[in-house]
Amino acid sequence: MSTVNRFFEDSKKVYDLFQDDKSKDIFLNRFLYNISCDHKYINNIVKNNFDGYSDIFFSLDSNLNKSFQALKKSGKKIVIYGAGFWGSAVYVAAHKYVDCFCDRDNKPPIEINGEKVSVISPNELIANKNEYVVIIGTIDFYDEVKEFLFHNDIKIFEIDILAIIREPLKNLYFERDLITFTDNEVFVDGGCFDFESSKAFLEKCKSIKKIYAFEPNPTQYLICVENSKHIDFAKISPYGLWNENAELTFDSTGKEAACITQETQPDSITIKTIKLDEILNGQKVTFIKLDVEGAELNALKGAKETIIAHRPKLAVCVYHNPEDIIEIPLYIQSLVPEYKFFMRHYGNIDTETVLYCIF
Repeated sequence: MSTVNRFFEDSKKVYDLFQDDKSKDIFLNRFLYNISCDHKYINNIVKNNFDGYSDIFFSLDSNLNKSFQALKKSGKKIVIYGAGFWGSAVYVAAHKYVDCFCDRDNKPPIEINGEKVSVISPNELIANKNEYVVIIGTIDFYDEVKEFLFHNDIKIFEIDILAIIREPLKNLYFERDLITFTDNEVFVDGGCFDFESSKAFLEKCKSIKKIYAFEPNPTQYLICVENSKHIDFAKISPYGLWNENAELTFDSTGKEAACITQETQPDSITIKTIKLDEILNGQKVTFIKLDVEGAELNALKGAKETIIAHRPKLAVCVYHNPEDIIEIPLYIQSLVPEYKFFMRHYGNIDTETVLYCIF
């Protein structure tokens, strides 16, 4: 069989694994996005699967569009403060109205979905403040940016678009229509980052026996330790999850971009990786969440025995590598054929596509 034929045969196998039409629709549009990079397929996911939420971005009669149109008629320019991950998400939602970004890191024009967008400095924003209305597009520095804007008497857009975009993320990893919690849950948080996923788990699940959290980024590891210090059943480990115990190169040039890499960058560090099977040593696990920046398949291989023995609920990100939406479901199905497969997507950008496997 040719490589091309095998690829499409595997794609059909994965499509047939999904238990509901929503999963199949998300898979098909995600697949088309992966091979085309055309953002209309992400828009399709939002329009088809986010009932009232999608109206915010796609209805010409929405309050959001009316507000933008009024500003444009008044001659104001619209700038997104923050040219990082969340700023880009805001741009995707409002791109036809946005004039530029503002960022203190002196970034060159950035490209989003094939469009180049200029980036002005905070000083330029201050100098021309009467021309601009600002949409805040950062989470980590939200309060700092808001204070800066107030201090310099710069108008802030009346609708918090960032909050709207983040609304679907409330169910990220814990889709309420799919996940049922049991007594004495044992949760593995792969890619802990700041312990927020584990905290969300704590809010949703009332009977928790243990949390095993893994974060190889040294800076973020310390944040996780601090944020979990009052939870005596949480164990935070400074390892990356992988298919072997090793020392690998880790690119930590940015919190959103941190990942295991084959290339050495100026800010690269060496991290230790571990097999989940080894650290658990046969202990029962009821739920595994993996958002490990492209290492998901290898992390699953390192958890093979745990998955076969205990058949935990799985929430696995499948957007970091284009091939993940094919290879990861097929690998999991090879371990536990009885799993039921679902796919969900969170937000209006090309990240946060999650595969759920439930026994």
